[in-house]
Amino acid sequence: MNGPTTTFCKAGEGRSGFEIAAVERHVSLLHELASDLTGKLVVCIFHEGQPGTITHHRVGDVDGTIAAIMAHANTPGANVYMPLCVMRADLPRGKKGTEADIVAVLALVAPTQARSVKCRSSQAM
Repeated sequence: MNGPTTTFCKAGEGRSGFEIAAVERHVSLLHELASDLTGKLVVCIFHEGQPGTITHHRVGDVDGTIAAIMAHANTPGANVYMPLCVMRADLPRGKKGTEADIVAVLALVAPTQARSVKCRSSQAM
């Protein structure tokens, strides 16, 4: 079964950047999934050979999240990382967070061979 694919980068003719429509759909979906939670979503932009930029966005701040990503659309070597989780609301500025900071996970992990995979549950989920 082939599902829909999303392309975040423009290709061809040496142009760099992100497809804004794809970014908008993805960011909107994450905010929608987190809509009943208190916390923040984190956007990390890493650059080849340079320190990264980390921004925090309260759940529901779709426009601010998109703006943070699109600010780097034409930055050479920029790679966007947006964890599929909600972090605690008091996560310190500039920190991407650790497992201990996670309020909820927005991703689906469905192992097909459950007997060989050790799973653990959390009240946060």
